[in-house]
Amino acid sequence: MTSSDAQTPIASPAGKDEPLGISGDLYPLPVHKDQRLIWPGVNRESQEAVTRLVKENNANFHCFFNERGFHNHLTHHLYAIYALGAAPNLLQDAYDLHAGDQRPAFKSPEEITEKNWKDHLGDEKYYVTSKLANTSSSAGSQGDKEVNPWMLDRFVGGLLHPLIHAGHGAEFNVDGMLVEGLALMAVTKSSSKELYPLEFFEFDTPKLDTVAATSSSFVPRLASLTLGSGLSSSATASPSESSPSATQNHVSALNILKEISSDPSLAAGQACDKDSDSKFNDTLRKKGVYIREKYTSRFTVGQGEEGIEKALEEVIWTAVMVYGLGGYRQGKDFRSHFLLLHCVTSVFFLPFFVDHLKHDHHAQSVLIRAHFSITLALYISQGRPQLPVESFFKPSLPEEIHQLVPKYLLSVSPNEKALGQKLRVAEGDHRITPIGNPFPAVILSSLHHPQEHLIKVNRALADFDERYGTRSKGYWKVEGWEELDGTLFRRVALRTMKALGWMREGEAAGNFEFDGLGWGRCVNYAFPADILDGPMVDEQTGLIVYLIATKRTFGGGGSTSVTRPDGSSVGDIRWHDLCNITLIAFNGLAPMTEDQFMVEKRSNGLFSPYIQIWRDESGEEFYWKGGSCYDDQGNLIARYDTSVPHLFRKNEPATLHIDSAYAHLLDRMLFTTLMIEWSGSGIKRGSARGGGEGGGMSGGDGGGGDD
Repeated sequence: MTSSDAQTPIASPAGKDEPLGISGDLYPLPVHKDQRLIWPGVNRESQEAVTRLVKENNANFHCFFNERGFHNHLTHHLYAIYALGAAPNLLQDAYDLHAGDQRPAFKSPEEITEKNWKDHLGDEKYYVTSKLANTSSSAGSQGDKEVNPWMLDRFVGGLLHPLIHAGHGAEFNVDGMLVEGLALMAVTKSSSKELYPLEFFEFDTPKLDTVAATSSSFVPRLASLTLGSGLSSSATASPSESSPSATQNHVSALNILKEISSDPSLAAGQACDKDSDSKFNDTLRKKGVYIREKYTSRFTVGQGEEGIEKALEEVIWTAVMVYGLGGYRQGKDFRSHFLLLHCVTSVFFLPFFVDHLKHDHHAQSVLIRAHFSITLALYISQGRPQLPVESFFKPSLPEEIHQLVPKYLLSVSPNEKALGQKLRVAEGDHRITPIGNPFPAVILSSLHHPQEHLIKVNRALADFDERYGTRSKGYWKVEGWEELDGTLFRRVALRTMKALGWMREGEAAGNFEFDGLGWGRCVNYAFPADILDGPMVDEQTGLIVYLIATKRTFGGGGSTSVTRPDGSSVGDIRWHDLCNITLIAFNGLAPMTEDQFMVEKRSNGLFSPYIQIWRDESGEEFYWKGGSCYDDQGNLIARYDTSVPHLFRKNEPATLHIDSAYAHLLDRMLFTTLMIEWSGSGIKRGSARGGGEGGGMSGGDGGGGDD
């Protein structure tokens, strides 16, 4: 967004005729209905401190801290650490950390009224007057079949920040935060209409005969929580006469997620390109209708409180799995993905909205299903990374704690009579005392971490652990995910801490991941000038990886041997001539024929590239299509570029780009490329680039598959 003459920045609202913030009366001391979520340490001083600082933010700052639409997280940080027992001085430190980066509030060009409110939707210049309008009028509260569905879109838009912001109002019973959240919703651009057609809002009841009547339910119901006697008024609202549509063919959110994780049409490169700056929008334009019709429309919310609670649990687990398992690969550092993390920090607030909307089952259902839809779209837009449940849960929880918690936190010197002495083990200079519950250490460290998203996500994970931590293996009836259990939340919290750093304990700050996880990271290997004869080199390190030597014989046959720099054998290929068949022999294994290794070769049409299927040592199948290699789920795992000759400069060598997560396949993948080159199967340089299948995989930090 660009600045305009209409924007008049100010340093402070003091002395101005027109307020740039809403009334301080809308920011009472925070009161929490669910005392589970208020840790010991909260007292009157911290209540007063957080309230004072939140009021200062309201009076002084805009909802975006820059003109690119990056959100002001100041109040989110304050409320999160307040709830976990932060003292007033720590609250002040958090305020000071953010305040210097904020944009001052500025006057809006005109007042927002019931007549003009639709004219300025998505325009940040109207944030201040949108806040004022939400405290004094019912702008936007009337049914309007053309606009209200897109207000829900805005509420869960902007990476879910309007929902998150308003969620603090619902959680702490602070009307001012809910008003700010609704104003943020109004200035957020609509981006996911494909997920919310009018039928998304339909009731399964004969009492309402138009979609328009139902589509007007959610946003006005949410806005009404700030009017009259405040948030608590929801408890006395008249019960809804309607019920959300539900079918007897309910499919759980996790079963839908499992299906999406193996849908080849949603693999990395299918919904958007890796290099796109608008992956989410591209995904919805290209696959939004497909995602809605095949997947999200099948998720329904059951009747009554039991149906709501079950749906909440399903979407909470879905959000945590998308973030926690999406960034996990066995043996590699956890990649804490910034965008997917917001699925977790936002779903945390759904129970509070549901509680305030407890007499409006339809509004509850709409909000839960809307969040589920956005979570799936975000997951797909980041390359739909695989969710490796089996390997994620393979280590025991004590092993995870031992590996991921700093040793000096575990290396204490307890009194000899303290419990647990028999569990202590020696490790180097440390005597390690295992701990069963890592959350006290995780929360204490997160409280002092300058990255506000860390305390937000770990607070959410701690709550989910308390709600669902006792779920045993097999609780979720999802084929292939039998190992999934309630230790999920502790494991994800530990890996997030490790990724971002135990700074209170002296570690350096870590970093979020912003690249699409589904594309992973690739390693590039350059072939020799004569592809079948010479050294193959790792382009990044310049080190020789393989030595390829080929002898050709009369009649078109010959042999190729591949060795490592230390002289050890990788394997050999005896090429067929007029009399012989091709034999492939990997070191230590019995020879196999070409048909046993490259099991099938076919074309889907006269001008279509060949599909060549091959197997690894375990029998798992992969296939080459043109210059791209995929696993059996359609995930792009490698690309092969043939050499390119140049007249006046050095020729570009043939290059194999392989996702680092599939590096264990390099030996066999090398042999497949050698065989393709020998047979001249027509691979063209760059055939996997651009849109379509495998689009967006480039060298360097590109890659296919998942890392």
